[in-house]
Amino acid sequence: MRLKLTFVLILFLCIPVYAQEKNDKEISIVLELFTSQGCQACPPADNYFNEVVKRHSDEPSILPLAFHVDYWNQRGWKDPFSDSNSTARQMEYSKKFKQRGTYTPQFIANGEKVISRGYQDAIPSYIAKNKEEKLPVSVEFDALNRFHLNITIGKNLSNDGSYGDKDVWLMPIIYETVTQVRKGPNRGKILKGRNIVKDFIFLGAWRGGEGSMAISAEKYKDYDAFAVIVQETRGGKILGAGLYEMKKS
Repeated sequence: MRLKLTFVLILFLCIPVYAQEKNDKEISIVLELFTSQGCQACPPADNYFNEVVKRHSDEPSILPLAFHVDYWNQRGWKDPFSDSNSTARQMEYSKKFKQRGTYTPQFIANGEKVISRGYQDAIPSYIAKNKEEKLPVSVEFDALNRFHLNITIGKNLSNDGSYGDKDVWLMPIIYETVTQVRKGPNRGKILKGRNIVKDFIFLGAWRGGEGSMAISAEKYKDYDAFAVIVQETRGGKILGAGLYEMKKS
């Protein structure tokens, strides 16, 4: 179901009022990695991505996200983190950038730049060039309690119609994983993952101006965090992003 976020406020009734807790991080760069445990060429890129996550862990302006595609699952090993939505997301990028098809590993920065070969040099260069420039659309969170929160998008932006419809995505994140691969091209390897996105959903459309909605995050209680991404349709440029970290107690 598509929801218009402009001037829409969804309220949960019968929820006790708690002191609100802010969980806002001003993000400049969303770095996406498309990968698979069934891809023989992917472990080096995964290791590099994990280093990027570690290196920038105290820099809230950089949000690395790993998407495990499912089109390598037929090669003898089903990636437990693979998701058809990740494959569909990569296919949208492939169409946008007029590529012949999809492949892994593939990095995409802010929905605007494809980084494949030479990523060890290209990614630090992109980060250095863009990390001081915040994404233009703000995403803010106000926690009502452990599992219920308000999301506010585009605070202090005018609703002048210049933005058009933009997609808003909620992306649950697993911070760390360790998998012993028993079959397929990476048989015998122990693969470590960081910031893996799985089971992400479309929240609605944003048209500019300040819009708020309330959500229940109880479905994602076993995840470490989730990101909310504001993006041009059909794999377009990322305009805003926020990260909300789940409380484990």
